[in-house]
Amino acid sequence: RIRQIDSADANLDTFEYYTLPGEPDEELIRRFFRLDVDLDVLYESWREEDPHLGNLAERFRGLRIVLQKPEECLLSFMCSTANFIPRIMKAIAIIARTWGEPIMGADGKAATHAFPSAGVIAGLDPYEVSEKTGLEWRAGNLVKVAAQVAAKPNGWLESVPALDYATARGELQRLDGVGPKIAD
Repeated sequence: RIRQIDSADANLDTFEYYTLPGEPDEELIRRFFRLDVDLDVLYESWREEDPHLGNLAERFRGLRIVLQKPEECLLSFMCSTANFIPRIMKAIAIIARTWGEPIMGADGKAATHAFPSAGVIAGLDPYEVSEKTGLEWRAGNLVKVAAQVAAKPNGWLESVPALDYATARGELQRLDGVGPKIAD
């Protein structure tokens, strides 16, 4: 996993990199940053769909859409409803730190934490999640959606991205608590 270092001394954006046991480093990075995607083709498609987005892609050359694991992506987005980015980031970090598995650094100490699985989140008390993260009513939706995902057949959520857009969106919206914006 990759996380930005918070440091007043850093003049540049500085990142630390950790892997989970069993994940090959190069493959993880290639998949997460979608390094197999031709940026020129991607930016052109953005420009055709939305000229403003196309201009941003040119301005911020190298911009990529990362490919999170579907479960982490969906559950993280459950924190975003009617919320703002700093609070979303803080809540996700607290969830990982409080209920996620530690990821060890080179010194053998926990350097960061993985985002917990749907099964772990499903077993949490929504009130406790709300109190610790500040998610308020979103905590109940997060736990409810996590329980529904955990109850699905193994691999269900990982199969959704292979569906066409309308079908995938519909599948996600069948989860009680997932609306159009989260499904998108």
